[in-house]
Amino acid sequence: MGGLFFVYIYCMKYTLSALFILFSAIVFGQKYHSCKIYQYRGADSANKQLVGTQLFNKKGKIIHEEYRRYLNYLDTSGDISGLIKSDGSCDYEYDDTVLQVSIGIDTTAGFLDTLSTYFYYGDYRRLDRKICIKHFKYVDSSIFFSAAVDLRKSIHMDTLNYLYDRLGNMIEEIPGVESAYLHVFHKYDNANRLVKDSVAGNNVVFTYSYSRSGYKVFVFKPGDLEPKVAVYTCDDNGRIVESQWAHELIKRIYSKDGSLVRDMFYAKGELTTTYIFVYK
Repeated sequence: MGGLFFVYIYCMKYTLSALFILFSAIVFGQKYHSCKIYQYRGADSANKQLVGTQLFNKKGKIIHEEYRRYLNYLDTSGDISGLIKSDGSCDYEYDDTVLQVSIGIDTTAGFLDTLSTYFYYGDYRRLDRKICIKHFKYVDSSIFFSAAVDLRKSIHMDTLNYLYDRLGNMIEEIPGVESAYLHVFHKYDNANRLVKDSVAGNNVVFTYSYSRSGYKVFVFKPGDLEPKVAVYTCDDNGRIVESQWAHELIKRIYSKDGSLVRDMFYAKGELTTTYIFVYK
């Protein structure tokens, strides 16, 4: 599911934590101490700047990352996509049954937006439940007394539960009461490959087709005459090397040990943003 970040950003409005986990998961299992992430605009690498740092434990799992306007790349109109326009950090804590991911984003007007997500694992290491707690902290005392601030809305908790079939395939994601998560159903073929995602209440449907070179995702939305298509090309090891959605394209380069070393974003055929991952 990680390769679908284009589709889910545009169509399903998933939380930002999924994006950070996507990039972090690339290096899970690789036994490095750290990774520095550099970004530059266009084809001129001379203007690169440090936008992220990741730290790993002895097992190669990420435990901390800091980012600086990490995912601001140029969209098809030439504007900066405002996914994240502030500095922030993310911490990961592990035990046998729980993964806790805490994200802090410095926002404007004196707020610190903190997002803590807990992933609970049960039998066979399957994800059973996801709980997301969003908390606004007031770092500017003058904001605390502002009439525009509703303290009752400073904390919000979302819950998401998962159901599996007898073969261990996730077949349903069930949001809790008043949760912002979507209620999603998954279907699989006889080879246990995901072939359909459907979203309750909004008629959005995703279907999947597979080939030797990768797979395609067809997005059906109400009112569309034809589905939108996302195309993913994989290498011999099953890693995504190209992702294309509408006029946007991402190319990925990996090292010999399988670590992601370069992401290149294109808009309408033009290279707009490059990320370089340097491990130690």
